[in-house]
Amino acid sequence: PLRCEIWFFSSQAYTARRWGTTKPVLHHFSDMKAVPIRAYGQYTMALKDPRPFYMNLIGSRTSFDISEAEEFVQGLILELFPQSLGMVKSVEELNRSQDKVSQDLKQRVNQSLRSYGLQISDLQVMSMLPSDEIIKAMDAKAAMDLIGNKRDYLLYRAANSLGEAGAGAGQSNDPLQMMMGLMLGKSLIGGPQGDTQPTPIPVRSAAGASTNETDPRAPRERSLSHPRFCPSCGEPLP
Repeated sequence: PLRCEIWFFSSQAYTARRWGTTKPVLHHFSDMKAVPIRAYGQYTMALKDPRPFYMNLIGSRTSFDISEAEEFVQGLILELFPQSLGMVKSVEELNRSQDKVSQDLKQRVNQSLRSYGLQISDLQVMSMLPSDEIIKAMDAKAAMDLIGNKRDYLLYRAANSLGEAGAGAGQSNDPLQMMMGLMLGKSLIGGPQGDTQPTPIPVRSAAGASTNETDPRAPRERSLSHPRFCPSCGEPLP
């Protein structure tokens, strides 16, 4: 009437098990606030004590696969990763701090896995990167520091935007994009803007002095709606 079960446990090390953040982790740096960070890496897992592993994880189950243990360990890594990320003080130190974060995260995960009979023998943080917007802002800041002049940097960006607009549109460039780039360049250079009035022709008075009044006898420029010749007889218009 008694039922007996025999379980066999594998003590081999499972290497190259991957982990990664499904969503960005918000971290507050000393010079920035609430920066989203994405990270991924790999770890090596092994079973050290079958008794707590069976009592706390298997229970009344009839089988337990390595994939189920991986999900449990990955959940712990993602839960403890923000605490280890607190060692990094600035965004510029993310790449240089990967080894320190890996060692700290490994200790925290092993401390939590001790009661389950599992152990992480190696854990690597292979990449820690902020969001794309932060990377673009850092690239712009580095380019501005390299050029050294904000005016020259803005001129450089305006010229690049015109080139990218022309390359993306093919043979037909966007007139609005070109006009905005030209206006930006003209304002940075310091040239006059909006000067569309015709230059007055100086008129000689009887005493020979020049004035700024426009000569009414001077030929006026005509637009397309006012032709220079009569459409019926072809005679020049006054």
